[in-house]
Amino acid sequence: FTLWDTVITESFEKVKAQAVTVEWDVWEEPNWRGWWGRDRDQFFETYAYFHRKLRELDPDAVIVGPSISMFDREYLEAFLLFAKDNDVVPDLLSWHEIIEEHHPVTIPRHVKTMEDFMELHSIGVKGIDINEFCSFERQTSPGFNAMYLAYLEQAKVNAACRACWRDQDGKLFNDGLPMLDGL
Repeated sequence: FTLWDTVITESFEKVKAQAVTVEWDVWEEPNWRGWWGRDRDQFFETYAYFHRKLRELDPDAVIVGPSISMFDREYLEAFLLFAKDNDVVPDLLSWHEIIEEHHPVTIPRHVKTMEDFMELHSIGVKGIDINEFCSFERQTSPGFNAMYLAYLEQAKVNAACRACWRDQDGKLFNDGLPMLDGL
């Protein structure tokens, strides 16, 4: 963990020097081999090391995780039980709602499923972040964008961020497209 220790410490020092408030997210989509490339247990250990190191640097840091690529109940439950058993529970539970198979209408059910699990196992997480929503295929559909926002609101998530995709010709990211008035 020598390199990881350096990354955590240097990142913390840069944020501290900028005097900004951040939520610390350990890894983007650790369940997707394109970003992680190792097994789940290795991610859990990497997350635990990060959590402990960051708490040493800043006991009040807001830690988010696991930020998996889609709602995966089994993965989230295993992560939460590991986090509880190892005293590294995140402040905010997170995952993405970006795959085409999950319609926005499923978001409140996904959130309720995890809230019920955490209550059953006495896991104290302060909230749920959907840190990416809206699939590539739906990015230019005003109806779907509004629907995502409506169901995120219904689920009472702590926070949500719209996914950023390239447009169909690959030249422009959707954050530059004139949708939802640039929101």
